[in-house]
Amino acid sequence: MFTRPLPVVHRLTTQALDALDAAGPTGLRHVETIAKILAGPAAERLAPQVWAGAEEQLAAKTAVYTPSELPAYGTRLVEMLDADGPEPDDEQPPDPVNELTLTRHRDGSGGTLTGRFDDAALSDAIVTLLDAKSAPLTGDDDRPAARRLAEALAEVCG
Repeated sequence: MFTRPLPVVHRLTTQALDALDAAGPTGLRHVETIAKILAGPAAERLAPQVWAGAEEQLAAKTAVYTPSELPAYGTRLVEMLDADGPEPDDEQPPDPVNELTLTRHRDGSGGTLTGRFDDAALSDAIVTLLDAKSAPLTGDDDRPAARRLAEALAEVCG
């Protein structure tokens, strides 16, 4: 018999464990394990009757599984009972960001370009063009890749 007070929602678990107590070693760790399983997001989506049935099945398995083995069984059981899974997210994904920012240097010597392209096709087109134009001209071309890219962009914009 358990001496620690348990939540009312676990009444079925404690009743089943009391009935199984004579059959094998069950205890408070089993109850705590069942409580953790039934507090998960998938279990919270179960209808009350289904949740109570899961609690009964978990309590019955305490004669078979140790408290450390019970979560694997319990997780499979709850996931099977929650076959629909979580509600779909009805929010629309944010619009893709495709932007290019030019900041001119104050002294008029040039500027800085910063870009972000979430649209994969647009990004691929830009990258493909710049990759082709920024390839080393010869085996002796020792310009850094960043410089070759900058010069390729200037050539394309011509």
